[in-house]
Amino acid sequence: MSESNAAVSNIQITSEVISSIAAAAALDVEGVAGLETTKDGGLLGFFFKKDIINGVEVKTEGGEVSLSMKAVAYFGYKLSELGAEVQKSVKEAVESMAGTKVKKVDVSIVGIEKEPEPSSEYEKMGREVTD
Repeated sequence: MSESNAAVSNIQITSEVISSIAAAAALDVEGVAGLETTKDGGLLGFFFKKDIINGVEVKTEGGEVSLSMKAVAYFGYKLSELGAEVQKSVKEAVESMAGTKVKKVDVSIVGIEKEPEPSSEYEKMGREVTD
């Protein structure tokens, strides 16, 4: 193949995209109420230039990413199992969607919330059927 016919491409996936994928995957896990976020990574983000977006810190080294997040759980879930499920879900989502190898996913459970009660009869009926 001649050089003029060779396809040259460069695809870059930003930390923001990886963070968004990871956050969405974590929030899809049953029992996760939310992720703790800071606007700019707080003082640590300021001093160490950490890339914290959507409550997910993304570090890239040698083509692999390491992710760190702080999750809030709903009351009544076994926290060790919940954390492991978040790790699995995030790793699978980032690797399949971004095509990026995930070295590790650190999950800290930093709070517990009571699950909100259904606000309408329709929601109550839906919960009874799905639970």
